[in-house]
Amino acid sequence: MMRHIFLFGVVFGLIVACHEPPAPATAGSIDLESASRYFSEFDELCREDDGSLWGASLCGPILIVDPPTRMAVANQADEGGVLKPALGIFAGELPPDLPIANTAFEWDGTRWTMLMIWSLSEDRTRRLSLMAHEAFHRVQPELDLAPYGEMCSHLDTADGRI
Repeated sequence: MMRHIFLFGVVFGLIVACHEPPAPATAGSIDLESASRYFSEFDELCREDDGSLWGASLCGPILIVDPPTRMAVANQADEGGVLKPALGIFAGELPPDLPIANTAFEWDGTRWTMLMIWSLSEDRTRRLSLMAHEAFHRVQPELDLAPYGEMCSHLDTADGRI
């Protein structure tokens, strides 16, 4: 009887020792399942539009960032391999020289949309609105509008401000 208990203990110990721990479900304070859902919702929204609103699709590379930890999740891999596959999306720590904000920016030859996790509302409509707004800034240089980053002169007139 003692031998059976001993063998059970050895086998159980080997199983536990050889079993890999599950992948973490977060990157910083970012829940990977929620981020994956946010990416899917936005992808569906911008595919429905199919570029009709601005003449360019808002679909593209998106990063959601936890500013204090610099951990980020993305809907695609980066060129430099910083972001690793994690539960169907990509996660990793951003380089220290990369500013964090709700913005559009260039990183390793790709123009990204960046969103800080705390700015994404639990409300789907508000969240998608912010995602679309920042994605617009990612494609803004491609559009036939006033040059990106320059002031719009029509806003200097009374009619432009009203």
